[in-house]
Amino acid sequence: MAKNEDQNKVFIDALTQHNVYLQRLATSAVGDLSKAFDEAMSEHSVDILRALEGMTDTEKKLFAGGSYTTSRLKSFRDLLVSIAKIIVDTLSPLFRKSGEDLAQYEGNYTRRLAGEKKDKSNGAKLYALAVAVPFAGGVLAKNIIPKIATDTRNKIEQVIRDGVSSGQTNTDIIKRIMGSRDLGYQD
Repeated sequence: MAKNEDQNKVFIDALTQHNVYLQRLATSAVGDLSKAFDEAMSEHSVDILRALEGMTDTEKKLFAGGSYTTSRLKSFRDLLVSIAKIIVDTLSPLFRKSGEDLAQYEGNYTRRLAGEKKDKSNGAKLYALAVAVPFAGGVLAKNIIPKIATDTRNKIEQVIRDGVSSGQTNTDIIKRIMGSRDLGYQD
């Protein structure tokens, strides 16, 4: 009986240690992605502010109504599209790298559980296999970052439209998009 309890304790300790490492890895990956996203948005919030300040009241009303009929509005739409592309270009490599690191760790962990002594899992290959299988609900990993970029672009447009139609200042609109300095841009 004591041997079973010792084996159970070893097993539970190993799972606990594994869980702790996974939490640290996930926290680090999310932190890196969040920081990169915030930096990309921060850099381009100035561009959004400049574009808003260059619009006439009529152009703002047209934008609020979903029209991109003037050259300034078309340029603004292109700016928002380019911001979404920058988000994809910035976050995709970080997402892939964190996924490969996780796959490498999990592959080696599984090998050790199976009694193999050497860590020889290839994170890139394991990651490629993992992203080829849909998550619950049918979502593919390769579509997550582009969806975040598209959703972000849509939210930015909605906040700007709402701000313009409710008479907010350009600075207030940007603050709604980025958050305030007082709260570390987390609001």
